[in-house]
Amino acid sequence: MSYQSFLVCVLEKFVKAFQSVLSALFISCYNLLQVFLSLIFALMRARNMREKDITQGKA
Repeated sequence: MSYQSFLVCVLEKFVKAFQSVLSALFISCYNLLQVFLSLIFALMRARNMREKDITQGKA
């Protein structure tokens, strides 16, 4: 095995590993964004329900 083919092999392994890390980071960021947006909408809904109760005299 020559030095050049060894470098190509190592480079291919590095690129494959880096691509798998990138996809994992993308999935993690997507999940974090989804949870954050769900929290925002849940808080908005709770606030709207509370305001509705206050305006109807139930609070």
